[in-house]
Amino acid sequence: MRAEALQALQREAEAEAALRRAIELDPASAAAWNALARLLHATARDVEALEAAESAHRQLGLPHNARHASAVALTLLWIHREARRYREAIACAEEGLARCPDAVLAQWATDVQREWDAADKDTC
Repeated sequence: MRAEALQALQREAEAEAALRRAIELDPASAAAWNALARLLHATARDVEALEAAESAHRQLGLPHNARHASAVALTLLWIHREARRYREAIACAEEGLARCPDAVLAQWATDVQREWDAADKDTC
């Protein structure tokens, strides 16, 4: 919550430090890894964001992290979409939806599929 408040105040460096400290305290926290991924993505550090999101994804097998499946899938979808890796974005969405149906994730998956279809038409 501290990191979220700091980010809202546009104090991204402090927010990042708070999230990294949270991960230090609980490296198995999918929520902390995902929050870090979103912060990094918001600051256009997508290589690092993808690494953090993948770390969050690896933690989803732990029972206490199951509730974060949709949020992690959505973060991965956004990162892949931004890089125009539509196949990967859709795969993340499908896996997330299989774990936990979520209307927001489903809508984003539909939007990405439309973007992918349009990009394919442009390249033809």
